[in-house]
Amino acid sequence: MVLNRNSLLPALGRPYHRCHIELHEKAVDLIHAVILNHPFMDGSKHTALHLLEVLINQS
Repeated sequence: MVLNRNSLLPALGRPYHRCHIELHEKAVDLIHAVILNHPFMDGSKHTALHLLEVLINQS
């Protein structure tokens, strides 16, 4: 369950705020933002790792 939608959306957009960065830098930005913002009631770390997998597979 999403605990705070206002912290989730910026976390998801953070890897794309900077131009021309490498995939590993986007991955670090995404994981850091999701874990730091803690947008979910439970499972923010697991969700961050899943989002990392999606980011890598989509790139």
